[in-house]
Amino acid sequence: MVGSAAERTVDAMATTTKLQPRALVRASGGPRYAVALAVDALGTGLLRPFLLLYGMTVLRLSASATGIAMTVGVVVGLVCMPAVGRWLDRGARSTGLASHGSAALWGSLAAATPS
Repeated sequence: MVGSAAERTVDAMATTTKLQPRALVRASGGPRYAVALAVDALGTGLLRPFLLLYGMTVLRLSASATGIAMTVGVVVGLVCMPAVGRWLDRGARSTGLASHGSAALWGSLAAATPS
């Protein structure tokens, strides 16, 4: 036998596999899912700075109050996520969609209403 067990282990660890981006896209759910993730990440990245500016200029909140409000919103969303996911998995998809649409409608109306 040539070489010790440690040398064979090092040789085995030195073997690398080629990274194939197409395989990664297929493994993550397909190209449409990858595009949806990219759009979601871009939208979230663009939304947060504008929410901060909106809170400070339109609502006249301090930077710390706006940041705390945004943080509370994110934390509440994270806490609710398991329960909402379980609820949707049990078949309440149309109800969840309707409630999401209703919240979006009310938010749009509240933003469009002059104060």
